[in-house]
Amino acid sequence: MEMLQEALDYLQARGLLQPIIDRAAAGKLARDGIQTKVIKQFKRPVIIMAGSTSPATSLDLNTMNDMLQEAFSRYSGTIISGGTKAGICELAGNLQAVHGDQLETIGYLPAELPLGTIPDERYTFLRRTTGSIFSCLEPLQYWHDIVKNSILPKEVKIIGIGGGRISRFEYLLGAAIGAKVGLVEGTGGCVDEILGLDLCDTVRLDHDGSLITKFIQSRTCNTPRS
Repeated sequence: MEMLQEALDYLQARGLLQPIIDRAAAGKLARDGIQTKVIKQFKRPVIIMAGSTSPATSLDLNTMNDMLQEAFSRYSGTIISGGTKAGICELAGNLQAVHGDQLETIGYLPAELPLGTIPDERYTFLRRTTGSIFSCLEPLQYWHDIVKNSILPKEVKIIGIGGGRISRFEYLLGAAIGAKVGLVEGTGGCVDEILGLDLCDTVRLDHDGSLITKFIQSRTCNTPRS
């Protein structure tokens, strides 16, 4: 998919792909690993929720859950996340459980799950990739599906809350492809690093739930990357 390859080239040129994945491996995943058949029509708009899934985290997930419940209370559309009962992915399942028909939650997860990882069946739909572990393939697959749904990247928002190597790839790929990326500062992992980079349309969110609400409700109007 040309748009994904261009975004990967941009990240490679800025030296941002490694140590997550090298350009050749990322290109091979985008070329050979993606399932091209679209099996789900997305309800607009689309928000991606990414971040920490580790139990050993400084995040107060209960507080974050309460803030997200309030922030999404008037949102009607699709939420994409990791589809498991862990960390930020589970918070997306909580949103589905509370807000019901106004949401469609789509979880992207590999065909094989690590031992002890539980898929969250509360999601509207679980999209399995061809991977054997969680990897960069899941973000590449959901961007393929988004674009095949005739949704422009500039219409998509990402909310990032902490996270490690894969989340870092999600934030960088989202910014490179033209999405609006909102990162909650002070949530650990790679967030502060990404906020320190000069990336178009990456904004800083704090723990004030009203700012997350404004980000969700704001219109998307992105600056083309150079």
